[in-house]
Amino acid sequence: MKKDIHRILDDLAEGIEELRNSLEPLGRLFREDLPRRASAARKRSRKVGKTSRRIGRHVQKSASRRISAGVRELRSMQARYMTVVRALSKAQKQRVKKIRESKGYEEALKLAASLRGKK
Repeated sequence: MKKDIHRILDDLAEGIEELRNSLEPLGRLFREDLPRRASAARKRSRKVGKTSRRIGRHVQKSASRRISAGVRELRSMQARYMTVVRALSKAQKQRVKKIRESKGYEEALKLAASLRGKK
């Protein structure tokens, strides 16, 4: 019994060694491209800044665009609309959506707020 277990363990060890040897070229290929530690990657991204994007090995800053007051207001209204509508049933969502398409976000928000308590 002991000999069988030792033979099985030896076979497993040989199999693992063969697997390591066959995967070694693949590991070398990836070790060259990736940082050794995740913390090194975080430090490098902190140095570059929030608005940067990695393209290959080069870092390119993305352009920051100014948003007009109207667009900012529309986005905040859209966020409020989506927050309120999330809690509604399907039928109520359809009703609110029709109002939004015809009368705009403000009217749709009023209707959604009134429907919020009713289910």
